[in-house]
Amino acid sequence: MIATDASTGPVGHGGDLVAELTADHRDAERLLEALRDAPPEDREELAARLTTTLVRHHLAEEVYLYPVLREHVRGGAARADKQLQQQSACAGCLRELDTTAQDFPRRLAALADVFCLHVVEEEQRLFPALRQELPEPMLRSLGATVRQAELTMSSLPAEMEHRAEHPPQMGEFLDDTRAETPKYWY
Repeated sequence: MIATDASTGPVGHGGDLVAELTADHRDAERLLEALRDAPPEDREELAARLTTTLVRHHLAEEVYLYPVLREHVRGGAARADKQLQQQSACAGCLRELDTTAQDFPRRLAALADVFCLHVVEEEQRLFPALRQELPEPMLRSLGATVRQAELTMSSLPAEMEHRAEHPPQMGEFLDDTRAETPKYWY
């Protein structure tokens, strides 16, 4: 079942680790295409959705994919380091993505190029190595974990926005903190 987050689109694709991350790639590619073809008045919203999608995906990879890659795949540490460099380049392109800039198409194309390199490296090299080295139950378990993490992350922007609009009063904050803190802490 695919859950939909109104702000970012599909999350929780329902597969193993490789299927989850591959589906994330397709989601991001669809958003890149939509952003490329969007009229200027729709760009800001699509850029925000793309940013959330890519950040959620990259965090899932950093937390779940790269540690497994380092531990279970020959040459995995170097591969993970290379992917982290690509993610850094992608993040730089995201920071430069100004939807109102005259050179917006060039900036978007640069982001798409960097993301395409990321996708090709993972889908043609890393994912086959993972399928070869990891048992299927482990891949399924990691897929479920990534799916749950992404669903959780998809709710964070709305929660942060709500908290920004309705900050707790200091007394409420202290009461909430004490209620959640084990008694032996104070």
